[in-house]
Amino acid sequence: MPVNTESEPMLEEKQFNIAKKVELQCVNEKSSKTYIASLELSKNDNRAQIFSKWGRIDSENLTNEWRWYDSHEKATKEFESIVKSKKKKGYEEV
Repeated sequence: MPVNTESEPMLEEKQFNIAKKVELQCVNEKSSKTYIASLELSKNDNRAQIFSKWGRIDSENLTNEWRWYDSHEKATKEFESIVKSKKKKGYEEV
């Protein structure tokens, strides 16, 4: 579970390393959606965040979200769970 879900990051750009990044798309007769996520681990402590953005592929205004975690391990497990869930729903890596 995330510590918090916010519209702003907990960690600033120079405070983390991107451990994993994924870009997924789901295109079928009903929809055309994109989901982009990165797992961002703090350089200074055990905090972590997952940044994600999603929406219609042709949209200029994707929704942004940060999920905050108090450990790298929790964030990594959640990131992998999110990607697995999206793939089950028909999303594919691009």
